[in-house]
Amino acid sequence: MPTSEEILGSLGSIAQQWLWLAIVWHVVLALFGLTWILGSTPTKRTFGFLGSLMLLSVSLLAWTVANPVNGFVFAVAAGMMLIFSVRMPKLNARIVSPGALGLGAMLIAFGWSYPHFLLTYSGVEYLYSAPLGLIPCPTLAAVMGIALVTGLFTERGVASMLVILGLFYGLFGALRLGVALDWVLFVGTLAFIAFAVSTRLKFARRAIRSDRSRQASIKA
Repeated sequence: MPTSEEILGSLGSIAQQWLWLAIVWHVVLALFGLTWILGSTPTKRTFGFLGSLMLLSVSLLAWTVANPVNGFVFAVAAGMMLIFSVRMPKLNARIVSPGALGLGAMLIAFGWSYPHFLLTYSGVEYLYSAPLGLIPCPTLAAVMGIALVTGLFTERGVASMLVILGLFYGLFGALRLGVALDWVLFVGTLAFIAFAVSTRLKFARRAIRSDRSRQASIKA
């Protein structure tokens, strides 16, 4: 098992050596957001594919620094996300609630500007070259944020997988690696759980009311 210092060193190495890829991921995410804002609404499946590619990116880079744990975990996560996405109905992404939109936007912003591991003398560089799509915590935060904003979190498989990863990597980063910033991911995951559960309960109550109304109309 690598030491904390070795893990931190490998993550820092990825953040510095693959700076250009981080910039690419910032541009890609910005283009998706801009496309949606301008009125062309991608499907939930499309955003699922985006999340899968971001997770796969983390996996591939983990292998370059001989971190088989992250390499394997994120390869499996990317594959699961891809399978979940393929099985989704072709429905447009939609904002489920203002609360989900707000939390999702905050998680995306956190992953977008994640300041740890990037050595720079200018805070502006965090806005376009933070290790988004390169290392676990900022990438998970961004993917969870995307899931909240687009309604992907209502898919049980997607939500369950992201919750497990978010809780583990948030705690691991904060407690084992000493990166206090990763508590944000942990707390954000707890809030993610709350929104997922409350939304599922709301949908269930709506279905019950609809069924009761249908039965009442039949009896009438």
